[in-house]
Amino acid sequence: GGGDPAEVLPGVAATALEASRFDRVVLLVPDDPHEPAAVAVYGGTVEGAPDPRAVAAAFGSAAAGTFPVASMPPPLDADLRACAWGAAVPLRSADAVEGWLVVAMDERPVSIFHEVRLLDALAGQVALGLRNMRLATRVGELAAEGERTRIAREIHDGIAQMIYMLSLSL
Repeated sequence: GGGDPAEVLPGVAATALEASRFDRVVLLVPDDPHEPAAVAVYGGTVEGAPDPRAVAAAFGSAAAGTFPVASMPPPLDADLRACAWGAAVPLRSADAVEGWLVVAMDERPVSIFHEVRLLDALAGQVALGLRNMRLATRVGELAAEGERTRIAREIHDGIAQMIYMLSLSL
């Protein structure tokens, strides 16, 4: 039923952290998937938000991948500095990258392949939920716009006509 990402996504990051073997889970969500001006950070203890261009450059690939923690854009690098292994996967929807899921572990995992597969599955679900939230918000905006148009048309066709006829009668 929609929802505000700022209210929903911290819980998503916390649930992903609890339900997985990862020691850190961070969701990076741009304000606009097509032309981001800012990136919101959910989960982790990241101080501040990274630059959208730096995030896109660092994690711009089409698939999940592992990254040296030191190569992650600031301030993620500072938050994850103590971790031995990090990975990121884009939150892809049908038409855009909705954000990125970044995870880290204090120790290097035995099987990176299984961790990356888990990330892909988790990212697909988060991307779908995020896309649904954005679409529900857009539906609400379109409904409000339609109602404003209907009221304007009603005023123009009803009340404005009546006032004009009264002025002619006077």
